[in-house]
Amino acid sequence: MKYLTLSTGKYAMLFSIVLLSLIVQVSAIAQCSLSCHGTTQVSLSSDCDAVITPSILLSDNGASCLTGEFKVVVSDEHGPIPGGDVVTTTYMGESLEAMVIDTLTGNSCWGF
Repeated sequence: MKYLTLSTGKYAMLFSIVLLSLIVQVSAIAQCSLSCHGTTQVSLSSDCDAVITPSILLSDNGASCLTGEFKVVVSDEHGPIPGGDVVTTTYMGESLEAMVIDTLTGNSCWGF
């Protein structure tokens, strides 16, 4: 059986590289900013619904947040709607708030 042995200096260098890599990754995530359209009109499909996606709401389609993992929350005056990110005829003619949340950073933006 072969074992890998490293000197203390090599451990310190390896630790420094791993730590620097983590700092760079966290820094890139922390700089993620979102910008939503102020208002968006949505047409319903032939099934009388529409899935509200981040690309519909984000003004740059998420280009400023390439590492983001997005979640959409659609709300009426009572809070989040039962369909989550799916709007149906129940809400035709109403103004709803739609929020995009980057689940990695907690950053968000919203529009109507």
